[in-house]
Amino acid sequence: MTVDENACAVLGIDPKEVARLARRLERIGKDAQRLGLTVFGASGSGCLVAEAPTQLQSRNGEMNLMEVASVLGRGFDGGDPNFVEVPEVN
Repeated sequence: MTVDENACAVLGIDPKEVARLARRLERIGKDAQRLGLTVFGASGSGCLVAEAPTQLQSRNGEMNLMEVASVLGRGFDGGDPNFVEVPEVN
């Protein structure tokens, strides 16, 4: 886990708080993986998903997922972000 302290400075947020959140996300990801689940974010919600059993998979070879749990709230997004370069802060 890494925290970009320069990005935190640009945004005016505490890198220690960011590190705490990142560690929690890391633990959640490891716990989900242990159960065969994936943490997935979508617009306005988060969920835990698993690969659907063979009998529920599509015939065209695409993997289908099953939603196992969902969480409504803020702070979830599942799109591909358009990242920007963070300027150096002196």
